[in-house]
Amino acid sequence: MTPIEKLEPGQVRISGYEYDDAGNASGPGPLETLTLGELDGTLPHGFVRGPELVRSYRFNAPKMGLRRKIGELRQKPKIAGSLGRLTAYVLALALESIGGEPMPKQREKAALLVAGLTVGDVFALSMDWRRVCAPRGIKFEDGSCGHCGSGWSSVRINLDTVGVRALPADATAADSPRARVGLYDGIPFGEGTVQTVVVKPPTWLDFLWGVHGEAQNNKTLLRARTLGAAICATDIEVGGRPIQRLPLQALDELMPDDEALLDETISRIVPTPEMVVEVDCPDCGQKNVVPMDPWNNPGFFGG
Repeated sequence: MTPIEKLEPGQVRISGYEYDDAGNASGPGPLETLTLGELDGTLPHGFVRGPELVRSYRFNAPKMGLRRKIGELRQKPKIAGSLGRLTAYVLALALESIGGEPMPKQREKAALLVAGLTVGDVFALSMDWRRVCAPRGIKFEDGSCGHCGSGWSSVRINLDTVGVRALPADATAADSPRARVGLYDGIPFGEGTVQTVVVKPPTWLDFLWGVHGEAQNNKTLLRARTLGAAICATDIEVGGRPIQRLPLQALDELMPDDEALLDETISRIVPTPEMVVEVDCPDCGQKNVVPMDPWNNPGFFGG
């Protein structure tokens, strides 16, 4: 294996479904709408199992006994202390199967299976599980209209149709998006400087699994973890060996322009739900765009 080909500073080349060699969208665009069944769905990205890209899933029926078990997870400090771990354990209980295979009976193993999915897939599963548990919509009580200013005592958000950037139904592992990025300042590493990197969709395990307590509110830490998980190849060698992953400490040298470039590029290649929904104000009838932010609304994900 040899180091990747260098790009000029600021250049981005995206490969995979919907993009040509220059990174331009080649079709009508990757924004689609998930078609959801009563308990079945399709992951925006999926994962490789043998020769196939696994994307189908099915939830258990949201009976009270299951929801009680999920609620009990919040009483377990080692799980509830981490939003990332809690979300994975909740979905491990909620899911009946992925790719037609039953979820592992061992709880930790099932949670790790969920955590191995991309961040976008976990967000999609979390939103869909809330939809399954609240067919009449979820209550949004902490907000006000951006048009008339009235406070909302109880507004319901319908999650039946969620905008999502997703791979097509016939996608294969080769369609998984990747991006080669030419950095402006680069990242000093060893005796050289990384000037070009390849990024892929990061997994939930890399992103949030091991983050606990107040660290979950540290956006800079979370972004560093995301970038560290996304970088999968670089243009330098150390001791004759190509460097594929960079340690978190190396990203401490990342300058703001490069951070913004990588962040924007990753957002373009990660199949994920749109993290906003439209809400009609009950007083004036105007539409409001409401962000589904798990850090401002921790009960939404993992709930």
